[in-house]
Amino acid sequence: RRLLDMGMDPFNFADSLLGVLAQRLVRRLCSKCVQAQEATPQQVDELMAGFDARIEALAHRPVTNGEWLSFIADGGYAEPRHWLADGWAWVKADAVEAPLYWQRAADGGWQRFGLDRLRPVNPAAPVTHISFFEADAYASWAGARLPTEFEWESAAAGLAADEGVFLDQAMAVRPRAAVEGEGFSQMFGDVWEWTGSAY
Repeated sequence: RRLLDMGMDPFNFADSLLGVLAQRLVRRLCSKCVQAQEATPQQVDELMAGFDARIEALAHRPVTNGEWLSFIADGGYAEPRHWLADGWAWVKADAVEAPLYWQRAADGGWQRFGLDRLRPVNPAAPVTHISFFEADAYASWAGARLPTEFEWESAAAGLAADEGVFLDQAMAVRPRAAVEGEGFSQMFGDVWEWTGSAY
């Protein structure tokens, strides 16, 4: 319970591992200080109620190219305040100004290179070829955060995994635009989905 009070996230693997290590350290230092205690049903309900609200707060579809263009236009690659230190160092060292395979067109717009050659960026399609650092910076800019792996897995539970684009048949090698509707969409097969969990 004290780890929760300190801001530890029990559904984040890295935080959970730190919690286990902290418990082992306490047991070694003082074997009589802390006794194991089972959570009451009320405590479990309170924890799960907070978790359910976090799942509902997840975006229901991947970030679109159009949203990413707004990030770029707002100085997303020129402003360090949204970047992790290593990410900002990478942006500066490699002069990164857009996702991988994007390039400026003669008219000032953006194009992306793929297996289907150079094409204009489709604002409605999910953004692709972004790094963890870019995903984290975008989330910060948008006033959000990346979900934990557990949150993502919980949101994807019960969804049909075979509805994504898996290249089982001949088709364009690019994700399709999201269809607006109820519930989560494009959780499988379309794009890589970054989480804030450590691997």
